[in-house]
Formats: sequence, structure tokens, C-alpha cells
Amino acid sequence: LGLVATVIAVVGVVLMNYKRRACHLVYCFSNLLFIAIHLSTNPPIVSMVGRDLVFLGLAVAGWFQWRTPTSDRGNHIVEVNKKVKMKGKK
Repeated sequence: LGLVATVIAVVGVVLMNYKRRACHLVYCFSNLLFIAIHLSTNPPIVSMVGRDLVFLGLAVAGWFQWRTPTSDRGNHIVEVNKKVKMKGKK
């Protein structure tokens, strides 16, 4: 099960590299698998469960943050860069 969860997490990274919103769903699934794995040990690995819960929360937050169209993300950076370039030209 650990190998399956790891492969799924790697798929999530690949999707992230291609800027696909589905990466967050993949991350959620792999984190849930890791939570199950870390809870099933005797004794449960509580610190790893805590880490996995944080990662799960970040994946959920990322899903909602990426709801905006790609063209809307990062525009503030372009504006800041334009101002910086304009200052340098004076």
C-alpha cells in the first residue's frame, strides 16, 4: 500500500509540474492513503499522521485557490515588474 501511495503522490507532482488542478485531488487521495498506513502501524506513527493531515489540508486549500483561471493568477507580478522596469528607465 505504501508503494501505491508513493506512486500516486509522484503522479500528483507530475500533474503539478504541468499546472493541472487535478494534482490536488491526487494529493488528497495519496495523503489519505498515507494516513491509513501510518494509523495501521502498531503503535500508530502519530507524528506522520499529523504531517499527512497538514499535507491534506494544504491540498484542499490548493484545490480552492486554483479555482481562478490561470490567466488571473500572477497578474500582480507582471504589474510589479512593469513598475520596476519603468523606474529603471528613468
